[in-house]
Amino acid sequence: MNRLLNAEEVLDLMLNHVSLSRYDQKFFYNLQVANVLSRKPITSNQVALFKKVVKKYKTQLGKHQFDSEQLSELPWTLTVIQSSPEYTQAQFSIENGELILKCPYKASFVQEFRDHSIMTWNREKRFYNTEFGLYKLKLAIGCVMKHYDTVMFCDTIRNIIDEISIHDENSCWDPTLVRCNDRLYIFNLNEPLARVIKDIELNTDLSTISLLVSYGIKISEHVINKLKNEYTLDEIKFAIHRNVIHELADVEGLAVKLRKIKCDYVIYAAVLHSSLDALNYDQQLKKHLNFPIDKVNNRNTDKFVEPNKYNMPVMIRSSSSYSAFMSGTFYASKVITLVNSSPIELK
Repeated sequence: MNRLLNAEEVLDLMLNHVSLSRYDQKFFYNLQVANVLSRKPITSNQVALFKKVVKKYKTQLGKHQFDSEQLSELPWTLTVIQSSPEYTQAQFSIENGELILKCPYKASFVQEFRDHSIMTWNREKRFYNTEFGLYKLKLAIGCVMKHYDTVMFCDTIRNIIDEISIHDENSCWDPTLVRCNDRLYIFNLNEPLARVIKDIELNTDLSTISLLVSYGIKISEHVINKLKNEYTLDEIKFAIHRNVIHELADVEGLAVKLRKIKCDYVIYAAVLHSSLDALNYDQQLKKHLNFPIDKVNNRNTDKFVEPNKYNMPVMIRSSSSYSAFMSGTFYASKVITLVNSSPIELK
């Protein structure tokens, strides 16, 4: 073969004498038809991709006595213009309630993004779009950032990101109670959850906080800091966690906490080989509370009730009964595990 002088001749060589992958062949063919034959300018982004693809075929080009590195550096006779950021970076925007993603083509990204089914490819406008939602935005950003070094956001999305501080451990990707302009909101609320909690008045009562937590809603750090002005740290921890630990000896203290979260039913999961104190814990609680308290053991679970019968049902169990009562047996807004941290007296 004759010595090649420019990139256009390299393109012809690649199309006619090299066995290309389907994606590479499509790229080279489009380049020839859309730019070379019509003598239209080529973008810097196309030039960079052209060089990268040519270098991939080092072995095949070597069989034709060509050096892939040298061929990739040959100049174009076409005018080379600087690519627009729209075609060199991934870009998110919100327009008319739609989330839009524009990004350069990458086979690995396209395959993964298609599998997620987050957004739909608009062939005519050449971008991905879908109805805007925070959860969709989360999934889309997570996938895009795996494949592109630079991701740009429109002002609207940037304000959303700054407002809910998603870079702080992504806390608000989940439904989260937040305080904004001295008002309470639940961010990233989906439709099923919205229907369930539509009648709950948002406030900072421990009973409301516990109820929201029971539905899987997280409490933002800002709200927690505000709670510290009204409640003790121990009371706050009890309210904002669905699974809590409590000292076995402090029966009265637990009763106080249960009243503050407006608990209306307790089921005590005991095991037959528990110590006497733990086995009779329900009787001790009844001295301080005036709502139903039932006890079951690993041989008798007939007292389990329907989850919708009470507003704030609570399960109390010891660490020894943990495996005896699976979480799916009884729905509880809060699960309290009793522990005994008293020091052992050695004689």
